[in-house]
Amino acid sequence: KLNLGTLPDDLYFDDVPVEKWLALAEQSPSVDGAAAGCVGFPPNSLNQLVPLEPMVEIERIIGISMYMLGNVLPFALPPLIVGAFYSVVARYALFALLFYAGSFMTVHAVFFQPYFLKRYKRT
Repeated sequence: KLNLGTLPDDLYFDDVPVEKWLALAEQSPSVDGAAAGCVGFPPNSLNQLVPLEPMVEIERIIGISMYMLGNVLPFALPPLIVGAFYSVVARYALFALLFYAGSFMTVHAVFFQPYFLKRYKRT
């Protein structure tokens, strides 16, 4: 019943009472379609994308890439490590893959993690 993309960041903390969430779900439909109420969402309100902040969008691009890379690495690393002993191409592919993964991890650890920990008041 809620369009979660339009909710303020203040509602995503542990100390926010559940009643605030339920109050939004029980409201009548608002102008921006944030709550559905009993009658559902307004017509054509679900076919619109809520724009993301640029920092959030960049973090999601890097975070999703890291997630997919983390799913591939356990299967790609062993053959590349073994192949690096026998082939120059495999060695360069291994270095490129490790550099690619390391650069994502560095950007995430140095920029995004401190930024979002501070923004959402996490330790």
